[in-house]
Amino acid sequence: MPVKKDPQVPRSRQIINLVFLISSGLLLLNILLPSLFGNSIPREPYSMFIHQVQEHEVVRASVGQEEIRYQVKDVQGEPGQIYSTTPILTSSFPPC
Repeated sequence: MPVKKDPQVPRSRQIINLVFLISSGLLLLNILLPSLFGNSIPREPYSMFIHQVQEHEVVRASVGQEEIRYQVKDVQGEPGQIYSTTPILTSSFPPC
């Protein structure tokens, strides 16, 4: 009686499975350890941002609803470190 061999999984299917497992593992690591792949931009208080703007230390800024990212001058006056802060929304209503 002949012995039946198990059918072999195609090579392309093995590669797809391997890629899927690796990407799933990276996604799981990103969820469990967000600081590993997370944002490394240092956060500063909003008052520090305002102070640096008033002192003309800010080279450029990107203002969004949730975050302000800005770059300050370094010692030589060249663009240096990038920081982020949370904007404080002020009321648009006139004072009573």
